[in-house]
Amino acid sequence: MQRIKILGSDLVGRIAAAEIIERPAYVVKELVENAIDSGASDVSISVEGGGLTRITVRDNGSGMSRSDLAMCCDQFATSKTRSMDDLDSPAHLGFRGEALFSIVSVADVSITTWDKNEDTGWMRSWENGIGREKPAARIRGTIVTVSNLFARVPARLAHMKAPHREMAHISEMVRQLSLANPGVSFGLFSGQKPVYSACSCRDNQNLHEQAICRLREIFGENFMDEANLVHGVFVSGS
Repeated sequence: MQRIKILGSDLVGRIAAAEIIERPAYVVKELVENAIDSGASDVSISVEGGGLTRITVRDNGSGMSRSDLAMCCDQFATSKTRSMDDLDSPAHLGFRGEALFSIVSVADVSITTWDKNEDTGWMRSWENGIGREKPAARIRGTIVTVSNLFARVPARLAHMKAPHREMAHISEMVRQLSLANPGVSFGLFSGQKPVYSACSCRDNQNLHEQAICRLREIFGENFMDEANLVHGVFVSGS
């Protein structure tokens, strides 16, 4: 009897996706990076159940057309890479075209978006990898909701920590993203409870000034008073 068999594409996709999306914080990272790449200046993240129940990311970026929305969760579908040269000097935060595909493989996803060149917005949902779409209100940017994360991958779900521990990972991830993007406003909520917020720094500031603004906002005046700039990096003076 033959014992070795080739795994089906659906099973392969779920296994690979669970390796790319290791925990809820990685979902937040991928969605926020997509929002920033879309030109968003304001990103809001709402989390329930430590991200295992639901994650919603709202942005005010450029949005997507109906045709782009239909393709955005296909494997290797991306607007960020066109040639081999793009791999040598990526100009975006994401370029593989695997993030949304991986998330759809291990969760239920809905995306509502509007392209200003179209008459209506669109909402597309994926359940068990099957997509359905319908017209939606014209909103600025995109809203992505990820529900029931890892429900179809019990082995990965069993390795998740308690919701408050997963929330701590998400909070740390959002802080790191906000430090790297001082020109973007961030809001993080656990249920209805505010967890973290960071206002965008002024447009007329250069990158160095924006970085100082964000560091002061996150770590406070005492940190900045004691910090020293060493080769472009702030370190504690104590």
